[in-house]
Amino acid sequence: MDQAFNRIFWGYLFVWIEIHLFVVDLLPDPIGYWLILSESR
Repeated sequence: MDQAFNRIFWGYLFVWIEIHLFVVDLLPDPIGYWLILSESR
């Protein structure tokens, strides 16, 4: 259960925080969506 909440937390963090280096987003959204989806099954 703790691992599930941990992955969901980090998934939302990857989606909400946008850190840009010039034009490239350093935290890509698909990784965050995958982390959230991986624990919702």
